[in-house]
Amino acid sequence: MLKNCLRVALLGALFLCIPASAFAAEPVSYKFETTQKTQFGESVYVLGDIPELGNGDVTRAVRMVPTSYPKWAVTVSIPAGTRFKYRYLLRNNGAGQIANEQNSSLVGGVLSGYAVGSPLQRSITVQYYSGFGQVKLHYEKSPGRFEDISMTRIGGGRNFQESLWSASINSSVKSLRFVFHNGSGSYDRSPSKTHYNTPMAKIVVQDGQVYNYQPKDNGGLKGQVIRVGGWYSKTLKNSRDIFVYLPRQYDSSNRSYPVVYMHDGQNLFGADAMFGGWRAAVTADRLISEGRMEEVILVGVANTSARMSEYIPPEDGGAGQNYATFLKDELKPWIDSRLRTHKDASNTGVMGSSLGGIISLYLGWRHPSVFGKVGSLSGSYWLTKFTGAAKGEANRNLKIWLDSGSGGASADGMDGTYSVRDMLLTKGYVLGKNVQHYVDFGAQHNEVYWKNRLHMSFEYLFPAK
Repeated sequence: MLKNCLRVALLGALFLCIPASAFAAEPVSYKFETTQKTQFGESVYVLGDIPELGNGDVTRAVRMVPTSYPKWAVTVSIPAGTRFKYRYLLRNNGAGQIANEQNSSLVGGVLSGYAVGSPLQRSITVQYYSGFGQVKLHYEKSPGRFEDISMTRIGGGRNFQESLWSASINSSVKSLRFVFHNGSGSYDRSPSKTHYNTPMAKIVVQDGQVYNYQPKDNGGLKGQVIRVGGWYSKTLKNSRDIFVYLPRQYDSSNRSYPVVYMHDGQNLFGADAMFGGWRAAVTADRLISEGRMEEVILVGVANTSARMSEYIPPEDGGAGQNYATFLKDELKPWIDSRLRTHKDASNTGVMGSSLGGIISLYLGWRHPSVFGKVGSLSGSYWLTKFTGAAKGEANRNLKIWLDSGSGGASADGMDGTYSVRDMLLTKGYVLGKNVQHYVDFGAQHNEVYWKNRLHMSFEYLFPAK
């Protein structure tokens, strides 16, 4: 009941604007500050009527960071031009309580906020291959308001029955929702039977797939996974398998791609992997086909019997520095020399779970000129010496995804992940801008749950453009 009451109170406010696009004004780093005494195990949260502040859902309110008690603060990236309502809450931080919508008490009244700036309208081009005799584009002009526009035939298709249609539109939504129809009741929706939905500014739709370029007929609709057996490291003096996922159209194009290096590679792609594996290729294929993720190369780096040593930072007693040397000085140059890759740090990610989560943060933090994007799922942040050292060091130019579950005997390391989030926020990182954090309520520490939320880290770190 409390959740619904808050939603009504918050959403009664006028929501004037939503994120525009890459062409709009930069999002605003909006700082929330309040003074509030708390009991042991409690924190202050901020809840608002926009997605960045939980969208009225008490369980998704943003936990603030204690500064000098009893002061609390958090900085959140909010689209320029957004007016919103928010309020502060007290909540118990226990893993068994955070998903409980009754776990909340109000602090003060409803407040108003405004992220200063005027977002521009996005200019979007939509092209569509279809056998329709005429085509109308039904699209979201502004939040919740749809319009129809007639598309123009600009050329032939792949056969005499098909044509290429085009329309140029303006929209103020971050990710465009749209469908096609012929004006006589026949619709072309996405393969999921809903609206197409992509943040791309140039959109080409063919056979239910979304592209930001003209696809080749022989390019394929799915990626391919190649296994390289017995890859020997001179640094580590051991061998392991390397699994490489190449996205759709790789063989038929001359484009270059971002690369994500992912640990525990033998668990990433095959259905016969532990707990069914991550099914990373399936997730990447789906997100890419929907226009929600960049086309990327995934490099699955198998673990060995030395996993514990290789995946633990040296500050915590491991040999992670040697694993880092193997990745950046041996494997990455090998991949870059054989595949068409974007080699810079902003196009190079590293990702893993558990120990693979903490070593991913270590790799980005210690080598930000090589690995600019970090995905840490259920990181082993019970190891605290590396992150403790990072607390006193200069910030790195990184984009970081942090998540955990809240289930099982260890609550999937939820408290440790929050501690790392808070360390980064205290150092000046901004939620939604260069760090994002998510709790998967009830999720435990295994591949089933990492598979289920992999799409979130992919979309945040490598969104479609």
